[in-house]
Amino acid sequence: MMRRYIWLLGLGCASLSFASEGPLSAKAKDLYLGEALYYASQGKYVDAISMLDTELGGSNVAALRLQAMEAESMAGDFELSYRMHQPAGRAIKAIAEGGVEPSKRNEMIYRLARLLMQKNQPAEALRAIDKISGPLPENIRNDERSLRAQIYMANGKSADAVKILQGLADAKGVDGLAAYSLGVALIQSRQEQKGLEQLDKTGQLKGDDEVTLAIRDKANVGLGLKQIESGKPKLAKQYLDRVRLTGPYSNKALLGAGWAEAALGNFDRALVPWSELAKRNISDKAVQESMLDVPYAYARLNMHGKAAVLYGKALDGFDLELSKLDKSLKSIRAGKFVQALFREELKQDRSWLMRLRDVPDAPETYYLLELIASNNFQGVLQNYLDLEELQKKLDAWDRQLDSYEDMLEVRRKYYEPLLLNFDKQFMVLESQFRTHQTQREGLDGLLKKGEAKQASDASKPQAPPKTMMQEAPDQVLQFEERYNSDAGGVDEYVQRRLNWKIYGGGKNSFEDYTRQLDAGDETLVNTYASLNRVRKAAIQSYEGYGDQIRQFRNHMRESREKLKPLLARQAHVLEVMAINELEQRRKRIEEYQVQAGTALSESYARAARPKNAGGKAK
Repeated sequence: MMRRYIWLLGLGCASLSFASEGPLSAKAKDLYLGEALYYASQGKYVDAISMLDTELGGSNVAALRLQAMEAESMAGDFELSYRMHQPAGRAIKAIAEGGVEPSKRNEMIYRLARLLMQKNQPAEALRAIDKISGPLPENIRNDERSLRAQIYMANGKSADAVKILQGLADAKGVDGLAAYSLGVALIQSRQEQKGLEQLDKTGQLKGDDEVTLAIRDKANVGLGLKQIESGKPKLAKQYLDRVRLTGPYSNKALLGAGWAEAALGNFDRALVPWSELAKRNISDKAVQESMLDVPYAYARLNMHGKAAVLYGKALDGFDLELSKLDKSLKSIRAGKFVQALFREELKQDRSWLMRLRDVPDAPETYYLLELIASNNFQGVLQNYLDLEELQKKLDAWDRQLDSYEDMLEVRRKYYEPLLLNFDKQFMVLESQFRTHQTQREGLDGLLKKGEAKQASDASKPQAPPKTMMQEAPDQVLQFEERYNSDAGGVDEYVQRRLNWKIYGGGKNSFEDYTRQLDAGDETLVNTYASLNRVRKAAIQSYEGYGDQIRQFRNHMRESREKLKPLLARQAHVLEVMAINELEQRRKRIEEYQVQAGTALSESYARAARPKNAGGKAK
């Protein structure tokens, strides 16, 4: 009972996945670039991109003067790592025009092309990778050739891909993938025999690492099913027997092995792999197929009673699976699918998704292991995770702004009472300074009058009385005290000072006092400037941030408003993908139900017929 080989054959475009290299290596000499690299090394590309964008586009761009061009390169590389291929493409163009080292430019183009392939955009990937010219870093040369071959195959240029892959047959690190891809490329380029021979070699690769074993199993399963389709079941058995019983292709291999035996008429032998397969998880497509194949084999062995029983069990199993599917569809339409995908355990262990099928309280994920593991689903899922992470960052930044506002308010309450005392000190200083200015103006005026009088007096002035000379020092001190406390004695004091100087009582006393007055003024000015600096620093610690904070809040509010529909859209895409997958499974199981029901009736009818002399039902 041969059914649908094509969905198992899987010999379309090779599904290659390359290890994701980290960001371009760089030794950071600049503080800002080093910090961005630190975040990028932890996979926090949003923080790294935000930091570099701020420094490259803001007032701190001078901080990156030592590695400004390297920072531009890093920004584009981080965008590639974050799957932002459009801005990364613009960055690559800017870097190319800016004269970046060709090997770094080519590495970024390679990463862009790989990202476009992951996004299922082979035409754009071809345009990107064709721009690579010149040297490539040693560590990605083979990966670039493998990627180029994959892109050529996806764009129908299989002959060109063959030329590249033939040169990678012995390349360390990509030899297994290249060997498998070469076989597929040869078949696609209408060199089927050479392609099959190449897949045969791939199916006998040496190595015990998981990647090599998986490639080997896939090649052997493909070869086996191809030979069954070509009417060569004996040859198919050789290939299928090479497949491990515990690998990811084991179910397909068991199903194919049963088909090969059945094609040879060995239904008793076909029961061995099919019976083993029927014991496995019923959510797998191959297992569901085997639930019909086992009773079919018994029917061909004229064991119709046994076949009828097993068809009945198959119907019960299909009924149970349809019930689970209906429950899953109902749960997904209720919005629980996305919730199940983002359980707390997922944050701790990324492999949690692979165990969702076994979670008893998550019916919405029971049938979706294959879908969850697919590239398309993973791309949409990662988009949703990124958007959710951005939403959390915006919420965290909003809370930080609340903290900043609280901090500024605390500073305001602390400094404002202190600034009142500063204002009083400023008033005293300003009063003293104005008094000094008034006194200086009076001194200058009286000095000019005295000098004018002395110049107009033709006779020599008489010496002051002895008593005045004796009392002058004491009186000067008294007048100085009055001068410092009250401007009312200025005229008298200055006149006495002038007389003392003019009549030779103390030639330099006036100049000395003037210098003291200047020193006092300088002290007042310095004190005022110092207090003013402290006052400005205090005010600047809490004033002038309101507009900035409001701008940030508005920007984050706008970003959150954009995120809401994007998150809802991505969640809807995930749900639609899941619903479509389950609807297809439901349709297939319903078909199996019809076949099982028809075969059950026929088996009961044959089992009820009287047997002939040979023991067979008529």
